[in-house]
Order: sequence, then structure tokens, then C-alpha cells
Amino acid sequence: MSQPRSYFRIDTFIYVLALIVTVAAVFLTGLPVYRPGHFIFTVGSLLLAETAAYGYSRYMSSIKRSFGKTGPSYLGYGTVIVLYFIAVLGIIVLFSIMLDVSTGSYALIHLIALAIAGILGGFMAFSVKNAEEQEDEAAASVQWVSGMLQSLLSAKLHLNAVSDASAVPLKRSVEELEEKVRYSDPVTHPSMRDTDQLLLQRVQLLADDIQLLGGGLNVAEQSEPLARRVGELSNQVTLRNQQLIQLK
Repeated sequence: MSQPRSYFRIDTFIYVLALIVTVAAVFLTGLPVYRPGHFIFTVGSLLLAETAAYGYSRYMSSIKRSFGKTGPSYLGYGTVIVLYFIAVLGIIVLFSIMLDVSTGSYALIHLIALAIAGILGGFMAFSVKNAEEQEDEAAASVQWVSGMLQSLLSAKLHLNAVSDASAVPLKRSVEELEEKVRYSDPVTHPSMRDTDQLLLQRVQLLADDIQLLGGGLNVAEQSEPLARRVGELSNQVTLRNQQLIQLK
């Protein structure tokens, strides 16, 4: 039996039992006889809360991504459902069993409780969306650093295979740039995304050009313009890091 199917069967089994117990408990209280006008709202609210709990359980079981920063927000959904269920029970006991308010007032009270739960759920949805965007931005930033380092590594490996001594300064410059990128802040600022992307593209182009070094041409002539490009990129990475510090 697969794990998702196993969770589905367990969740559904508990859900069906909860529905049966709820309906039976409502009938045992005598609400259908003594307060028939309240009956539909009582049962409907209880079943709605339990259905929400079932849907929440199914949703949490189906999520493929790790929680990370979104964990508290996802747990907030469950908290809202639990609070709504408690509120429904309190409304039933206080306004139906003890005070026996009119059917219209009773329905309105349940509607207010549901609206408040919906508002809280909306806040949780906003929080989840914001946390997911932050996680996606952090992942993209890490990919920027790894992409830069991967391109520089391929360039460095090619330079290691070039035996000409005139390529040594270029190799040293690439290593210095690699070190600077390695210790750069991977978590960027939204206003710096285009800058990061442009730097990555330039480093990738540089690595591609370095791969052509030694292809039957004068290595010294090829190394000099490449070294200048490495120096320019190093300055741009430094400027990027300084601007990022100011933005944060």
C-alpha cells in the first residue's frame, strides 16, 4: 500500500466516524425535537468544521514541498479550524441550549463565527503566500551563487590544462573572483535581481570564452583581454555586495 493512499484511507475513516458521532450526539441532545429551528444550523456548522479539518488534513498530506518558513503559516490554518470548531460548540451550548435565542439570531451568530474564521484563514493564506515567495527568492539567490561558481570552476579547470605560463595571471584572477563570489551574500534584494542575472550571464560568457583559450592562437594575446574582463567582473561583484549591504 502506498503511503499517500494509506493516509487517505485513515483520514477518510476518521472523518466518516466523526460525522456519525456528531449527528448522533446532536440527536441525543434532543435539539431536533426541542429546537427544530436550530437543528440545521447546529448540524451544518459542526459538519462544516469537521469537513474543513478533513480537507486540511488531506492538504497537508499532499504537500510535496518542505515547510521551512511556511510551517507556522500552514499550522495557522489548523489553528483557525480548531478555534472555529470550539466557537461552534460554544455557540451551540450558550445560544441554543442555555439561552434558546430565536432561529434568525442563532443563524446570524453562526454566520458571524464563520466570517471571522474566513477572515483569519485569509490572513493565513496571505502569510503562506508571502513566506513561499521569500523561500523562492532565497532559492533563486542560492542558484545564482552556485551558477557563478560552477562557471568559474569550469574556467579554472580549463586553465589548469593550459601549460603556457602566460595563462597563470588569468588563472589567478579567476581564482580571486571565485573566492569573492563564494563569500558573497547569497540572499539578494528584489531590486538587485536584474544585476545578479546580468552578472551570471557575463560570467557564463567569460567561462565559454576561456574554454577557447589555447585553441591554436597566441595564449598571451588571448589571456590579456580575458584578464581585463575578469577584473571588471570582480569590481562589479564588489559593487553588488556593497549595494546589497546598503539595501539590507
